[in-house]
Amino acid sequence: MFPDSALVPRRGGVVRIKRRLEVTQQERAMLVGRMADRARVQGGDGSAELLQQRARSYEEDAELLRRLIAHGNGPDGAVEEHGT
Repeated sequence: MFPDSALVPRRGGVVRIKRRLEVTQQERAMLVGRMADRARVQGGDGSAELLQQRARSYEEDAELLRRLIAHGNGPDGAVEEHGT
């Protein structure tokens, strides 16, 4: 049906998508962090803590994407640790 090469995304396109995902995760982290701050000011400490945890999770996802962009050159897209 399709040659195998047609199913393999080009590296530039994959990197571009990873960068977009990274920015999206960073924006989510900032937005949810602001929501946590607002909840805290309004006395919703429990909600604020849950939102802050979610913001940290989004930031961790963004960090993983940064690493994938920088080092994700393995044949299966896995992060290759350099210097280990």
